[in-house]
Parts: sequence; C-alpha cells; structure tokens
Amino acid sequence: MNQEQQSSYRRIFKATGLFGGVQVITILISMIRSKFVAVLLGSQGVGILSLFNSPLGLITSLTGFGINYSAIRNISEAAGTDDQIKIARTIISFRRFVVLTGLIGMLVTILLAPWLSKWSFGDSSYSWAFIWLSITLLINAVSGGQKALLQGMRKLQSMAKATVIGSFLGLFTSIPLYYIYGIKGIVPSVIISACVALLLSWYFSKEVPIAKINISYKESVKEGMGFVKLGIILSISAQIGGLVKYIIITFISNTGGIEQVGLYTAGISFMGTYVGLVFTAMSTDYYPKLAAVCKDNLAIKTMVNQQAQISVLIILPIVIFLLSSMPLVIKVFLSEKFLGIIPFVNLTVLGVIIQAVSYSVGYISFAKGDSKFFFWMEGIFSNILNLVLYIIGYKFFGLLGIGYAFIALYIIYLLILYAFTHKRYEFSFDKDLYKIVFISLSISLLAYFSIQYLSAYSLYFMLIILLISSILYSYKELNMRMDLKSVITLYIKKLLRR
Repeated sequence: MNQEQQSSYRRIFKATGLFGGVQVITILISMIRSKFVAVLLGSQGVGILSLFNSPLGLITSLTGFGINYSAIRNISEAAGTDDQIKIARTIISFRRFVVLTGLIGMLVTILLAPWLSKWSFGDSSYSWAFIWLSITLLINAVSGGQKALLQGMRKLQSMAKATVIGSFLGLFTSIPLYYIYGIKGIVPSVIISACVALLLSWYFSKEVPIAKINISYKESVKEGMGFVKLGIILSISAQIGGLVKYIIITFISNTGGIEQVGLYTAGISFMGTYVGLVFTAMSTDYYPKLAAVCKDNLAIKTMVNQQAQISVLIILPIVIFLLSSMPLVIKVFLSEKFLGIIPFVNLTVLGVIIQAVSYSVGYISFAKGDSKFFFWMEGIFSNILNLVLYIIGYKFFGLLGIGYAFIALYIIYLLILYAFTHKRYEFSFDKDLYKIVFISLSISLLAYFSIQYLSAYSLYFMLIILLISSILYSYKELNMRMDLKSVITLYIKKLLRR
C-alpha cells in the first residue's frame, strides 16, 4: 500500500476517532443536563422544556430548508478548487441565506406565538415566552451556518472544540439559572446557551480566510440556488421520514399497546445513540471530503471503499461487544424493565455492518448534488421500504419482527442503491471490502447464534473468543492500511509528554 493511500486511511480513522470522542462527550453532558433538569425543575419543568423545544424544532426544520447541511457540499467543492474568489462567493452567499432563513424562522415564531402557546399549553400565557425564544431561531441558524462553514472547509479540530466547549458552557450557564429561578429560568437559559454557541462558532470560524470581494444580493441568490434546491429536497425527505416514524409508532400502539411503543422507542433510541455515534462521527469528515471530489468518479469510488472498510473494521468489535454484554449494557443505560428489548436489539446490532456499507454509498448522490436521485432513493424508496417492512415485521413477529425488518431493510436498500450508483456513477465495490464484510458478518453471526443456542460456560467462552478475534482482526486490517501501531505509539508519547 503506497504512502498516499495510507495517509487517506489515517485521515478517515483520525476523523472518526475525533468526532466519536466529541459525540461521547456531548452525550454525557446531555445526560447530566437532563438529570439536573429533572431534579431542579421536576416533571413539570421537563414537560415545559419539551413543549418549547418540539414546536421550535419543527419551525426550524421547515424554515431552515436544510441549507446548513446541503451547503457543506458547495463549500467543500469550492474549497477543492483552491479558487479563493469562488470560495468567497460561496461563503458570502451561504451566510446571507443563513441569516435570511433565521429571520424567517424568528418572524414565523413571533406571528404564531399566541397559537403555539395555546396548542402547547392550552392558553396564551406562554405567548411572550415563545416571542423571546424566537430570537434563538436566528441565533441557532447563524451559529449552525458557522459550524457548516468549518465542516465544509474541513477545520475539524476547530469544529470539535466549538461543539465540546459550547456543550460545557451551556451546561454551566443553565444549571445556576434553573437553581435560582426554577421554571422561570428555562427561557433565559435557552437564549444564553444559544448565544454561547454563536460566540464560539464565530470565534473559531474567524480562522477561515475569506477574500474581500463585492457580490450583489442578486448574485448571491443565483450562487445559492444550488444548495437551496438540495436543502429543500433534504428537508422534504426528512419530513417524510418523520411521518413514517410516526405511522410506525401509531401502528405499534394500536396493535400492541403503549408499553410496546415504549420498548420499541427505547431500543431504536439505544441503537441511535450508542452505535449511531460512529456514523455521525464519520459523516462529519466524510461528506465534505466526498463533496470536494464530486466530479471525479474514480476518486469517489476509492474514497467510498476506504470509508466503508474503516467503518466496518471500527464497528465490528463494537458489535461483538454489544452482543456479548447486551443484558449488562441495557441495565446500565436503561433499566431492568427494558430487558425485553434484547432479542430485537441483538438483531438490529447484527444489521449494523450492512448499514455501515450502505451509509457510505448513500452519500454519493448527495455529495454530487444529484437532488432528483437523492429524493427518490432516500426520500421515497427507503422510507416506503422502511414503513412496509417494519409494519409487516411487527404484525407477524412483534418486536422481534422489527429486528428482522431492520436487517432486510438495509440488505434490500444496499442492493438497489448499489445497482443504481453503479449504473449512474460507475461505482463498484473493491475486493478488500467484500472480504472485510464477509469475515465481519461471519464473526457477528457466530456470536449471534452462540447466544441463541449455547448456554453457561460454553457461551461465555465462545463470546470471549469471538470478541478477541474481532479486535485482533480489526487491528490487523487497520494496521495493514494505515500502520495503526505507529499511530497508537505516537498518541501514547503525546499523552506522556503532557
């Protein structure tokens, strides 16, 4: 393996490690904040906070048009050209659109404040609270835009610092307000946390050099229509996905009862939080990097295969660990009341390896700005497939059927996605990826069937062997691609110097 390939694998691994750590920290801070809110504000305060966040989140989604995410592609593509004028035009246009969408969100919230109060709380007594909170839609839009700029320009360490420091400061500014003012401290706490995030994102985004140019608002509109169009498609797809999730929950409630909804939600949330953080971490660097070479199909093929290989190799030991210790993990992160979700969560864990590959391939159309293909594939096909499989799975097998449906969903989705991306973008998997996926699935299936058919000491022995095997295999393959041993040695030396 040549030096360039080795360097590419290292960048992927480091970025995933960096933002995996960031995700863990933000999850822990979120858990601490939730605990303080529960203790200091009680169930009433938790309910009020939720009744503020839900409608404001919906308005943000509808008026933001998804441009904070879609524009990352345009910024990355511009940065890839190294044309300072093009980069400046893209960034200035993006910032103007961000302010515009933030103002629209703020004005919509102000106009709807009396109705939002009545819909959420039954009367208009919280109208002024919504009016005050409307400013956070503008603030969050601008700070989100600054973070998108950092991500698009691949200033990953600055983005990570802004996220972690913002989470800590948000925690330490909100707790005193809750302690002193109780429920009355909710609104100022939300506003101050938003301001802290804005200041940090502004501070770190200053390091991005922008050429001084004159660009009219008319030119900005023309420049920005690409990411606005893609952003709207992304927003519509997200709304369809939200509707599908609601239909599934409603079906489970009507078929199996509210308790089944609680178990289903806990299982899906568990997977999204503790396995999904790997996907969130990898997308932070992967998406802008892919967008930067969006016109080069050969470069995309290489990058997607590398990303898929690294993702599977990182996830494999996590999958075996979760399968081996699921009862303990459920008790620690949830409670004994949720042990009933283990059979269906084990199945979803099994499907994560296929999900990792499909996740890597799924970014191609979005990175290329192919909005039509993205909408029909992600917005329509995957959501309809999700709805049909989950309903059929639950109807015939209960929660276990959700696990079967999860695996079937990603197998069918990957096969269809691969067929279209192969034809449309000349994309194909390489032999190394096939080998890694085959071995990873074999180890995972051995662990799963051991849990089903072995017991007592033979089960523990087999799971320990498989966990060690998964770690050794992932280490061997990663070391072959990026000299992982030297990366770890260098990291340990840095820690010792501190």
